[in-house]
Amino acid sequence: MTMSKRYAIAYASVFSAIWIGYGLYSVITDQPAAMTILLFGIGFAIFVSLLTWFATWIVKHYQKIDVASKEILDRHRAVKAAKRRQQT
Repeated sequence: MTMSKRYAIAYASVFSAIWIGYGLYSVITDQPAAMTILLFGIGFAIFVSLLTWFATWIVKHYQKIDVASKEILDRHRAVKAAKRRQQT
């Protein structure tokens, strides 16, 4: 596991723990909108975890994605050029 991946996972975990912890604290102390805060914290934790996973996945597969996008764009440009040639 690379250092940047460890950092991203630790960063996401800390912020998730803070939000979920604050949500639990607000539920325990019966603060107004406590369940909203807790649900936001859980949603935030899920979102940040998925975002971290996606970011590490995209970095890992960057080269494959770059080649695939280049092929798609080249094909698109070739089709456009062929259409232009047919029009003239």
